[in-house]
Amino acid sequence: MATILSSEQSLEEMAKDKSIMFGFGTLRDTDYVGSILGTVPKNFDAVLEGYELFVQQGTDEHIPQFVKNVLANNWDLEKFRSLYPRKTGEGVLPGRAYYLTSEQEKKLDMWEFCEPGGWYHKEDVTIKDAKGKQYRAFVYTMNCPGKKISSDTIWPLDLKDKQKMLALAKKMNAG
Repeated sequence: MATILSSEQSLEEMAKDKSIMFGFGTLRDTDYVGSILGTVPKNFDAVLEGYELFVQQGTDEHIPQFVKNVLANNWDLEKFRSLYPRKTGEGVLPGRAYYLTSEQEKKLDMWEFCEPGGWYHKEDVTIKDAKGKQYRAFVYTMNCPGKKISSDTIWPLDLKDKQKMLALAKKMNAG
């Protein structure tokens, strides 16, 4: 459910006042983003070149303990997987770019445990829209070992996990 941009405001004009986040996994899905933020920001299809997708197991030693505790309350850590992009100089990662206010960005930072000593961190990247126009954006990623996977294997997302994650996102947004 992509948001259609109004003809009154160009992508470039919106980018002046807001940051752009590139979503590649759950944050590629407007349902997730809408549940976390309470609204779906203006967005567009984009790609991140030179990055490939990696997966981290829920039991990985690189996950901070406080994050494992939260995950363990909601998932079986043996089965839980988390995705992240890694710059490899190869590959093209499809996703969705969102224009975020600073408040929306803070909410997504909380959802991704993006804080000092946290799980994910933000990396500045250059993305391209369908016409090849470049934009400065950020992506949530992590520095840890992992297994490279194809982005084709994760989309569409598992419906059972999606319902569980949407419920958690809505709960977080309400509280």
